Amino acid sequence: TFNLYPASMAAGSPGDASSGVDKQLRKNIEAQLDRLLAQLEDAEQLKDELAPEEVEQLKRETLDELRHFQDSLQRMVDGDMTLVSELAAMQMAVRAAISEAFRTPDVIRLFAANEPAALRRRLEELDRDVKLGRKSVEAAVQPAVEILTALAHLKDPLSPQEQSYLRKHASEALVDNLECVADELGGVVIPPAATAARSADAAAAPTAANNSL
Repeated sequence: TFNLYPASMAAGSPGDASSGVDKQLRKNIEAQLDRLLAQLEDAEQLKDELAPEEVEQLKRETLDELRHFQDSLQRMVDGDMTLVSELAAMQMAVRAAISEAFRTPDVIRLFAANEPAALRRRLEELDRDVKLGRKSVEAAVQPAVEILTALAHLKDPLSPQEQSYLRKHASEALVDNLECVADELGGVVIPPAATAARSADAAAAPTAANNSL
């Protein structure tokens, strides 16, 4: 069971609505989310050391904890439009992680923290890694799509080239899942064109990242 409220606030209000989320409360929320995302990273990094069933169990347990975290977060913001507005990115990021539409912990973390500039830097690093041969084009698709989707939701304008990449590579499951969450939160997930029918070559192998991004 998650308790998002610090002990010092247990008997009081979760925060002053006029000033938004209490600093200590936000710190507590971010620390719990950070711990869960670290567990997801551990599951990925331990693939070569643990049996497949152990890795899957760790992931399942972490996703279950994320669901409890999401429920606690939802109860906290219910009826408080200031909190809804301030924590919308975190709610979207957590929901994306639970559905496994987003699978890259560091991207989820930056999305939840509402850090578009840091997401842009992560995208540049990803593109550089592909150009230098540190990462394959195929391996870059999932995190690139996650970053672009997060940027669009955070209202960070995408270039026509980025929108085209997102239209081509964003899965139907990701689009549908995040659209549902966006409707609940009153936000925009990805550019409207990205939800239109995809071109016939959408399932083809990705083009080089330095041409697509």
